[in-house]
Amino acid sequence: MELILVVISMAVAAVFFTLWIRERRHASQAEIVAYGLRAQDEKDDNTKTSISAMEAEYNEAMDKLEQLGEIQQDDWGRWVWVKTGKQLGKD
Repeated sequence: MELILVVISMAVAAVFFTLWIRERRHASQAEIVAYGLRAQDEKDDNTKTSISAMEAEYNEAMDKLEQLGEIQQDDWGRWVWVKTGKQLGKD
């Protein structure tokens, strides 16, 4: 009789352990997804900040070159070098 109780209690323990493992695996995947979403949000904020900073630096550089008389806009609105007449960014 004791052997049957031990086997039944081991079976019940095995079922609960299996359910616990399954729940932990599901919770772990949910944590990974949540962490990925948080990382994505932070990356978007950092990217926006970086792009804004780069745009500000670009505009500052363009203003400085225009003030120095190194560049000007042509008839089409493209920026060109004053000395060579070549379009900015072209070889």
